[in-house]
Amino acid sequence: MTRLFGFFVSIFLGTTSVRPVEACSICLTLPEFTLADRILSANVVILARPAFDNAFKYQPVTIIKGTQGKLSSLPDIPFLIDSATRAAFRSDTEARVLLIYGTDDIDAAGRGFSRSWKKVFRITPERARFLDALQTNGQNWILGETKDIERVTFFGSFLTHSDRILRDTAMVEISRAPYELVRAAGLAVPTEQLLQEVQTLQRFNYAPVSIRLLGLQSDATAVSIVRARYKARLQNGGVHLEEWALAGIEADSSEALARIEAALTQATLSFDEKSSLIRALSDAGTSMPEHRAKILEIYGRVLDRDTSLAAQTAIAVRYWDFSPLQHRFDALLSAGNIDPATRFAIQTVLPTESR
Repeated sequence: MTRLFGFFVSIFLGTTSVRPVEACSICLTLPEFTLADRILSANVVILARPAFDNAFKYQPVTIIKGTQGKLSSLPDIPFLIDSATRAAFRSDTEARVLLIYGTDDIDAAGRGFSRSWKKVFRITPERARFLDALQTNGQNWILGETKDIERVTFFGSFLTHSDRILRDTAMVEISRAPYELVRAAGLAVPTEQLLQEVQTLQRFNYAPVSIRLLGLQSDATAVSIVRARYKARLQNGGVHLEEWALAGIEADSSEALARIEAALTQATLSFDEKSSLIRALSDAGTSMPEHRAKILEIYGRVLDRDTSLAAQTAIAVRYWDFSPLQHRFDALLSAGNIDPATRFAIQTVLPTESR
């Protein structure tokens, strides 16, 4: 329901807003359907090696999930073994590659429609242990979500792994998890590692989760970096403003909240940037209830100054007790001069008796 709500609001906002959206030619999003989801949802999981009669063709060796009958009914494995992998097999006759047959995505009902073979990775002892632990721990996980503390904690343990594939898998999972769960898990990651992620252009899509994790580190270096960068972002805007603002709240608490409110009044920040600050305040209030009353006051003053952010504010507080804002939302609906997207968002959030 949350995804469906967000989808409709985004459609309304996208069709009614007259503000240009700032595009980024290198902005990439991390997958919603993760590597772990693919493995756990696969119909068949196997280990393969080159066929005895064809060094370019994969041959199943071990069935990890599924049956021989099910495997026999599937399409042939379509991948050819490249020269580097053939060399690896020649140097290690026990080497194996993990292959899965399953879907790339699932719908809201948990159904996957388009299925195919996927080559996952070459098995190492560390990856074999990861695979075993994933299948043991992931039996009751909801596919397409990282919304329980056990799953967050499980992948959090791989954030500092020496294997880049396992580390990236963990980063994708943590990026998808609600901030309140990531915060509650108390994930410790070296500041130097997180800074490297933030500063490397080729790792741009991992920067948002890295910044959030940086804000949760307690060492003096991390706190100092966060304080300098969130203040600069609030002043000048720019990419990852939402994440730096949230990290700033972790570092400076009430002072950061005051700075964010001041930034929301700046004419130099775009509508999209201000919207990102509304979301940062929402994540902060959800994960740190001690700030919620102050954040509701900020939202109230923002609405008094700028009703264009009303839809974003309504979405931000939809799971809170937002009674301090009730009269403002009621007044906006009564005024009758708000755009359809804003009206839709407010009406969706307000109690039925107030509509």
